[in-house]
Amino acid sequence: MATIANQIGSTPTCMATIQNQYGPVDDYESRQQIFEIESEKIIQTAVNQMNQSDIASFPALFRDLLSTFAKERQRIAREAKTSHAHEFGIERVRDPAHAYTLFTGPYSKTNELAIQQLGSQMANMKRSVKEFQETTKKVEECIQERKFSFQIEILGPKEFEAYSKTISLEEAKVLKKEIFQEIPNATNFQIMQKMKEKQPVFYKNDKMNFYFRTIMEAFPKPTIDSVLRKVVSGNPANLKSDWILVTKRSEINGKMYATSQWLTWVYRNCRRDPVERMLDAEYRPSITVLHQDLFLINDAMKECEQIFSEIMKWDSKTATFTQLKNKVALLRYIFAEAMPYTRGSAAIAEWLEQAIYRAHGYTCTYHPNYPRESVDLVAISNLKYSDYLARYQQLVDCKPLD
Repeated sequence: MATIANQIGSTPTCMATIQNQYGPVDDYESRQQIFEIESEKIIQTAVNQMNQSDIASFPALFRDLLSTFAKERQRIAREAKTSHAHEFGIERVRDPAHAYTLFTGPYSKTNELAIQQLGSQMANMKRSVKEFQETTKKVEECIQERKFSFQIEILGPKEFEAYSKTISLEEAKVLKKEIFQEIPNATNFQIMQKMKEKQPVFYKNDKMNFYFRTIMEAFPKPTIDSVLRKVVSGNPANLKSDWILVTKRSEINGKMYATSQWLTWVYRNCRRDPVERMLDAEYRPSITVLHQDLFLINDAMKECEQIFSEIMKWDSKTATFTQLKNKVALLRYIFAEAMPYTRGSAAIAEWLEQAIYRAHGYTCTYHPNYPRESVDLVAISNLKYSDYLARYQQLVDCKPLD
């Protein structure tokens, strides 16, 4: 957390060097080829473990596989000299920093589609060119006996100001002292956890404040001529009058858990409908995805463990392949929303997915759009689970093994 905690890291020891096995690795194509070769070995080893496991050991198997995958993902990153390799396979709970993804650059097309979704959902929210009369909207659905929802909130200047009131440095010092009295050798994660327990409003505001600052630095306000009332420098798409906060929720262990959030903005110029302006390519804002709160990840992963066990019990004699694929899609969704690792979550989830299908006698290949439209990206960039599920069916192609 920006006010009272610093990031922590880890530097695991590498295994046998890829450099020695494959020669110099100094370009993306070479790294990708090596990644695919190594991935195949890792997946097949996981399949062998799955085939040797019994029902009672499925929960432990899930944990063991993730632990192995995390280490292997970092090994590959380090030995292929990938940028920030030390972050791959590191659990986010060990690296307590607010995690987010900006839908810019290679994600620009994803941003366009996400903004279109958002605009469609906001179309019937009451508003004028001057103000939003309706500032919240909630959509719920139940898919395969599991509830999902998302809520849109329009944050005007007053709400933005309220979120901006965070804990002062002096208050942070007092709070940190109290925490160390309770837990003498408190880790950064424990400090943040206690802060959330003792000062939930400050915790939420501090987190949101961090995201607001991040977005304003990434998308700075342009300069406007006060007489001409027009942008004279900078990007007009970065003009902001109101913020849009979308909170997605999924049913986990019978309760609705916040999974990820979207944060973006609109601009009211008192002349044009703000939602219409938002959908205009010239003024399209960018979405920032705020990944699941650190303190919800463990519960999400326990749910993934349970779903994995159900998947491993699947029997073609008593259940359809569609049922299997829907369960795997659910596992991928909750895993993607949790984003349990600082980096490498998508690859780890794909290894798990590939091994699951293969253990059940199926190959698994991805749509030609991959990786521009990976399962993880589709999960975090769709508001409705039903839309994600439909796209998953198109993205993932499974055929019986020969």
